[in-house]
Amino acid sequence: TLSPSSAASDVYKRQLKLPAGYRVQNKRPVRQTGVVSFVPGKQVHTYIEPYGRYLTTVTHGDTVNLIERMADDNGVVWYRLQDQGYLPGRYLTKLDPPFA
Repeated sequence: TLSPSSAASDVYKRQLKLPAGYRVQNKRPVRQTGVVSFVPGKQVHTYIEPYGRYLTTVTHGDTVNLIERMADDNGVVWYRLQDQGYLPGRYLTKLDPPFA
């Protein structure tokens, strides 16, 4: 069985595949931190790839390292968390620096 971090590492080596009809726009590396904003005391899933299978969870209030930002053609922003998969941008606050 792969650990979440090794599974994430394997996924990042493959080309990102979005569902049919979705295209990546503005994909770029970033060096930011963000705070997970979900429901106090609860966890939210991260994904192997945007719209993909669950990878692991992060807890409301956790500070996470962001290494990539992308948007799909519907305007949904996704961030790749270091060793933790992808998380929709709507679940992140307090980005530092605010504009990467």
